[in-house]
Amino acid sequence: MANKPEPGAGAPAAAAADAKPRTQDLKQRKGQFLVAPRRHPGMQMMGLAPLSMSTVEQALKDSPDIEIIDRIGPKQVVGALGAGMQDGGVLVTRMHEDKAQALALQAQGQLIVERDQPLQLFDADFAQPAMVSYNLPLGGAAFTAEFQLLGKGEPVEGAEVYLFGSLLPARGVSDAAGRVRLTLYGDSAASVRRLYVKPRVDYWSFYQERPDVSDSEVNVVGLRALSDWPGLKNFPQQQQLTWGQRAMRLDQLPNTYRGQGIKIAVVDSGCANSHQDLTQVSHGQDIVNKATAATSWNIDTIAHGSHCTGVIAGLDSATGIRGFAPDAEIHACKLFPGGQISQLIEALEYCIEHQIDVVNLSLGGAEPSEALEQQIVRARRAGVACIVAAGNSGGPVQYPGSSPNVLTVAAIGRINEFPADSYHTQTLTPQVDANGFFRRASAASVPRSRSARPASRSPRRYRTTISPRGTAPRWPHRMSPVWRRWCWRIIPTFAAPARRAAPSVSSTCSRSSSAAASR
Repeated sequence: MANKPEPGAGAPAAAAADAKPRTQDLKQRKGQFLVAPRRHPGMQMMGLAPLSMSTVEQALKDSPDIEIIDRIGPKQVVGALGAGMQDGGVLVTRMHEDKAQALALQAQGQLIVERDQPLQLFDADFAQPAMVSYNLPLGGAAFTAEFQLLGKGEPVEGAEVYLFGSLLPARGVSDAAGRVRLTLYGDSAASVRRLYVKPRVDYWSFYQERPDVSDSEVNVVGLRALSDWPGLKNFPQQQQLTWGQRAMRLDQLPNTYRGQGIKIAVVDSGCANSHQDLTQVSHGQDIVNKATAATSWNIDTIAHGSHCTGVIAGLDSATGIRGFAPDAEIHACKLFPGGQISQLIEALEYCIEHQIDVVNLSLGGAEPSEALEQQIVRARRAGVACIVAAGNSGGPVQYPGSSPNVLTVAAIGRINEFPADSYHTQTLTPQVDANGFFRRASAASVPRSRSARPASRSPRRYRTTISPRGTAPRWPHRMSPVWRRWCWRIIPTFAAPARRAAPSVSSTCSRSSSAAASR
């Protein structure tokens, strides 16, 4: 006999179904702020000593409205004494905006209190068209198209495909069959404006204005193999010397100038040292995930840092492209995705502690940071040369490229070095010299009076030079006549006193030449 249900047995389930979801009033969460003692030379002239870091930290701990989540500062004697700042450091905190403003006022100019702003990784490959709006239609038809990407008659997997209409763009990645379906909401075939394809490896990009896209047939896009281009014949099976390397006259340097004895840090998205040209890279730190996976610097989900590292120090083998300084010691500081100013400060602390000679920074922020500038000064005093991208906005030089304490690099290109249907055609400008070099349209503006001149002679003391291709993997590429004049002036300004102590004549020449070749 079946048991009778207990009275009220279904009540809890019914009550749960009828229960209202928990709610909260939406409000602004606490912001992340950087707090550091201000160390301006003018303060000492006024008889004001910088606040002690320990004093500042204790005061913040005593405030119930402020949470200290990290402290960045010297970890070894070389980091503190070598930079001449025994009490340096930055506190990373969480607090509300009004509390940050009150703290700054209360400190009467002796504290830096600024928002920990996110950083942007400069990728030279593509700039989103300015006319794309972000108004999502409430109704109406949608335009859907299918694409198939073929290279040498075979499907191309893993390529990013962007379709631009009059409203929101559509993006997808090709599958194993080389296919991808994209939908533009509120658009039609007539309003499709651009198609951009960015292959992952082995092929040139593809770019088409006003493409004739069908929504009833598969749209086939043929991609050009890099190895089919005359300047890259048999690439990557056969090692190539690229036009950027020839522009730097790398082919005219003695074979012994290979970056020996130089330490180079690449602050970027990591370095996939599983690649055959990067197997020698064995140093690094994941700055973003330091608390959980500090050793995951060799996992590069973006591939940008690996690309930059290959340009700088790719192995000198029979295949691929040789780096400018294949014998340099590379340190990969992973900052992307998710990098912020505080983490860049920590990456520079890593460079100070490990006595890095040159650091590559393919990044920038929306606004200047006084806390970061203090760290850049510390790095320079410690002998760390910061080589920074000017930016890809086509506008003014972005920070930290605009700092007077770094060497800033803008981008150039060269005609007849890329297919007419690649995205590189969109970077062409009318300013083409007798050798076919041109300033890329996306490159940040560097006024002529500031270009390739010593800091003391330029109006705002920019240190700038120019680079083939884009402003991302930029600093290894230098126009050699400019760079040869520059290196002898710039290198001493970044050398710490301890590093300048009594080297032999032969070692000085070897080190300077290696640095010139590697930077």
